Amino acid sequence: MIGSESGTKCRWKSDSLARKFVNSLNGLRTAFFMETAIARETACAVVLTGLAVYAGRGDFWLAFRVFLLSLVPMVIELINTSLELLIDSHVGTEFNEDVKRTKDMLSASVLLALVVSYGAAAALIAPNWR
Repeated sequence: MIGSESGTKCRWKSDSLARKFVNSLNGLRTAFFMETAIARETACAVVLTGLAVYAGRGDFWLAFRVFLLSLVPMVIELINTSLELLIDSHVGTEFNEDVKRTKDMLSASVLLALVVSYGAAAALIAPNWR
């Protein structure tokens, strides 16, 4: 059985909510320092949110919507990075056509998330620009 030892329940499945939250924060910190794309997307989230605050003249809900939209590429990037690490560690780093196709599709999902999310954020900001 995957993730279990001698039929015992996985330790992380029975962790408290607070412990799971700490694990999530550790994952974000690791991704921020390990994956430059996450750091760039964080910078974009800050810039877009700042532009929304400026364009909306302090409109909280505009800035909040733009901030949430700017998190979408980071979510997809975290999934992409996790899957790529899993593939590399279990399949290996030598060339494999199936692995290449899988990684290309993962990359495409990040690209689409960037276009859709940042495009929607721009569409929210532009009408409020003065």
